[in-house]
Amino acid sequence: MSLEPGTKLAHYEILAPLGKGGMGEVYQAKDSKLGRDVAIKVLPDELAEDEERLRRFQREAKVLASLNHPNIAAIYGLEQSDETHYLVLELVPGETLAERISRGPIPVDEAIGIATKIAEALEDAHERGIVHRDLKPANIKLTPDDKVKVLDFGLAKALVDEFPDADSSMSPTLTRDATRVGVILGTAAYMSPEQARGKRVDRRADVWAFGAVVYEMLTGHRAFGGEDLSEILASVLAKEPAWEDLPSETPPALRQVVRVCLTKDPNERVRDIADVRLAISGAFMTPCPESVAPIPALRRRALVSVAIAAGVACALIGAWALSSRVGVAPVSGPTARVSVMVPANRPVPESFCFPCRVLSISADGTQLVYTGENLDLPPGERGARWQLELRSLATLEVRDLPGTSGASQPFFSPDGKWVAFFTGTGELEKVSLSGGNPIALVEELNGSRWSFGVWTEDDTIVFDAPGGLASISAEGGETTVLTTLDDSAGESYHRFPAVVPGSRAVLFTVEYKNSSRPARIEASMRDSGERRVVVENAHAPLVLASGHLLFQRGEAILVASFDVDRLMVTGPAVPLVDAVRFDNPARSRMAQLAVSRTGTLAYLPLADRPGTLGLVGRDGSFEPLNLPPGHTEMPRVAPDGRAVAFVEARGRKSEARVFDLARGSTTKLGPDGPVRWLAWHPDNRSLAVGSRDDDSILSRKLDGPEELLVPAPQDAGTRDFSWSPDGVHLAYTVQKRSQYDIWVKTFGDARATEPFLETDAAEYGPAFSPDGRWLAYGSDESGRGEVYIRRYPSGERFAVSTEGGFGPVWSPDGREIYFQGFSKGNEKLFAVSVTVPAEGTSGGSGLRLGAPVPLFDLRAPGPTGAIEEYATSSVSGISYDIFPDGKRFLMVRRAAEEGTREIVLVQNFFEELKRLNSTKN
Repeated sequence: MSLEPGTKLAHYEILAPLGKGGMGEVYQAKDSKLGRDVAIKVLPDELAEDEERLRRFQREAKVLASLNHPNIAAIYGLEQSDETHYLVLELVPGETLAERISRGPIPVDEAIGIATKIAEALEDAHERGIVHRDLKPANIKLTPDDKVKVLDFGLAKALVDEFPDADSSMSPTLTRDATRVGVILGTAAYMSPEQARGKRVDRRADVWAFGAVVYEMLTGHRAFGGEDLSEILASVLAKEPAWEDLPSETPPALRQVVRVCLTKDPNERVRDIADVRLAISGAFMTPCPESVAPIPALRRRALVSVAIAAGVACALIGAWALSSRVGVAPVSGPTARVSVMVPANRPVPESFCFPCRVLSISADGTQLVYTGENLDLPPGERGARWQLELRSLATLEVRDLPGTSGASQPFFSPDGKWVAFFTGTGELEKVSLSGGNPIALVEELNGSRWSFGVWTEDDTIVFDAPGGLASISAEGGETTVLTTLDDSAGESYHRFPAVVPGSRAVLFTVEYKNSSRPARIEASMRDSGERRVVVENAHAPLVLASGHLLFQRGEAILVASFDVDRLMVTGPAVPLVDAVRFDNPARSRMAQLAVSRTGTLAYLPLADRPGTLGLVGRDGSFEPLNLPPGHTEMPRVAPDGRAVAFVEARGRKSEARVFDLARGSTTKLGPDGPVRWLAWHPDNRSLAVGSRDDDSILSRKLDGPEELLVPAPQDAGTRDFSWSPDGVHLAYTVQKRSQYDIWVKTFGDARATEPFLETDAAEYGPAFSPDGRWLAYGSDESGRGEVYIRRYPSGERFAVSTEGGFGPVWSPDGREIYFQGFSKGNEKLFAVSVTVPAEGTSGGSGLRLGAPVPLFDLRAPGPTGAIEEYATSSVSGISYDIFPDGKRFLMVRRAAEEGTREIVLVQNFFEELKRLNSTKN
């Protein structure tokens, strides 16, 4: 439908047409209410005729409207006037990048500036879980005041049909199947190979398109061309761009960036556009003497820019200088991995603190200290049996360090004669390894027991406190403030300080109140207080004597060359492949590792405890399902009892699966992507799935596409959820740092999203009753975790558990509530009888609850006599379900874990880093 100038759509008056493409027709219009010109994108008629598709587009548009970046054209709203649906967009003046390129190649310096701004726009969107999917020069505007604006962000996901009459410069936008509504794949000349093959896309598709756009800016022609659509697609799938057409003045770094972006295998392509941006800016370049020959580049998947591979050689030279600086020379020789066993009665605790690092190694690599759990003591509250254990690598001796009960976060003095640590009540103390009681250094950290510290070469201890970093002499005295939180920037924590040998600088992690904003590593000068950014999207730094920086990005452990004088990364980051254990889930999870200055890496290995999914009777009897043992989590029974769903974890990845009990077959539920939480819809045909990528809640059908149910709340994440029996309400937990609240999303005509329980206490693990009139949940309002039920949507509250509990599940008839015991020594599944008032009774009058009755132990000897356990999740999660007959539970049984009894040492780890840095493409 074309609109003539003067046409009115609500309070918008059409002024002139701007263009036509696969996404719809675009007009310049006047907003009479706000007195501004806007762009109106009229959506295709096919969209309005498909109600489901229109609803999905409306949901996507709301997510896209959250984008707020100077290089992204804003979406003001989604409107309807009679039968016309249209988007109201920011009107961006100027020409498109396609129009600019049509006049010839863009000079290299100008192209770099444009590319950097495009990358910044993509980076901001990717951090919010939004992929463009149709990046091309026609979707990029260059304004008269030298701004760059990326248009049509994410619309390709919502507009999924094919419109062959569109202008070829604005399209074609392809579908997987021309006979039905499919998934938009992109514009042919800029689509990635996986798009061309009709596979699910992620941010790597945008990285590919970015490379194609940069190539076109530099050369004046497309990277992949052809006479018709089939030739273009064949070129994308099988041919390489004409690399010789890149201008001779193109910097090597930029050449390599384009090559890495246009790697056809998505598994070998760079994944993070932030790293691409850094590579373009030269962040991975370092000056090097001409006499130093460059070493081969790293694998593409591990690098963003291998542009200056010689920088790695420079880093090795820097490592030699650094080793002499710190006074302990790295040891050369072959790399070897050995296991160091700890006593069975002093294992590393099964559950860590939050966040926590329980392991440290002395500078000379001869001593280990770790937080052990003294199993000779009776069970108690978490941490009551913790104490520091010292292991000398020269002997078989492991000994308790006196006076360290409840201690965690240990770290050595540079000379290896002392260990500092934090007590269970938040004090900073140190203890001599030659004997004697601990000495208190800081007695009040505002109750922050999970601080981190580092002991510097000048005998100063730097630690993180609630307001920022502070320091104190190792001899005691007054504390000095080193950094303070920048409230205007939304900073929430300064954590994980790391010493820079031979320097007055300390590296640390900056975390933000906005949980969608990734943490970053900064350096602070202890003399001047000056701060500078070291690595974006990273946390938990360790400066190695080899001239490298070890840090984490999510659950990836990376190592990059590091210049200690300029405090900057000088080479690409290489992943550490060892399976390292992490602490409990958190935004900044801590890898349990430490590195000595002599080049010994010590770490706790990732526990390998596959479990068996099976049916459990009320007496605890176990009948395994016909499934191979695996790392199974979150078992869920379909409402009709014919199938079960579960999460199968594979290393750091996970996927949802459905097992048909009658047929004995397993089906993967939905596309690839890390998931955690599951809840069956009452229709038996779909599940709500929690995404580990962005904490959103998705609906995945057994025979259809996924759709967004609940976007990740701002500054928070979502977890465990429950459908009401009519499928109208979805209750879920919102986690904002250490705060837990329960919210409810209502669908249908009364669509709404609102809190159900939002108090100073933590509320979690909601579970609707079978009649939908009650909601069970866990809460720590009494000072410990207990289970409660409350009338829905409002009414009285009743306590279900009396001695601690979590993970409530209703019986199918609503006459019982089950829950798990909360503390050690109380690992049982309990049942509480429920007598509910008649329908129509107000409040909770007439509700009666019985006393908790234990059904069976969650830990008991298995077939071999060894202790096994039915899997329990975190306090918030629910790790079991019940069948409709009310006689059988669905649970995972695995070998019980009493704690980690092994520490792995990688000797001559620095030699391994050299090999990693010389891996060929």
